[in-house]
Amino acid sequence: MTTTANPWRETLNSLGSTFMTSSLIRAASKEAGMPGSALYFRGRVGILGDVSTQTAYDVQAIFPRRVVDTIWERSADVTAEKAVGLYLDACHRWGRDNIVENGASTRAAALLETVLDEAALAPMLLAQGWQRASRPDDVPARLAQAAMAVREIRGGLYFAALALVGLPVPSAMLVDSGAGAERMTSLGWSEEEI
Repeated sequence: MTTTANPWRETLNSLGSTFMTSSLIRAASKEAGMPGSALYFRGRVGILGDVSTQTAYDVQAIFPRRVVDTIWERSADVTAEKAVGLYLDACHRWGRDNIVENGASTRAAALLETVLDEAALAPMLLAQGWQRASRPDDVPARLAQAAMAVREIRGGLYFAALALVGLPVPSAMLVDSGAGAERMTSLGWSEEEI
């Protein structure tokens, strides 16, 4: 069997996620009184409103439940609205600091926004929330936000496909050549959980 590499997968994944682990996210988390990584969780999920830990886990199931529980407990004082604002601010600032405004970035932002505008996302709540989020005017921030939101579509499709065949997310990650036990450990899974 011949497989064809997808040249866009890594580019989109990197473009859509680099700000999520940036110093901007950690600094904004700490300034809001949360642990350094909490904004990654609270900001992403905040687009759904003030939700339960169960809902947060359901849309971020690549992380162990205990990690989501701990983050939710340690960041409970931050409202969803505030978390989303901080998250988008970090996304937009990252875009402005790292993306050059030119014809290519303008075209990329427009293409990704077309994907967002046309995608039917009813079963993918996190992606749907980001699909409906207001968008900035400048190209670097638009591209950063659009890439992040399209990455959420990819994640939502992944979760939906796994649910369709009845495969738990951790089991799928374990056999995924792009994840595996090493990646799971970096996301907080213990050896006993893997």
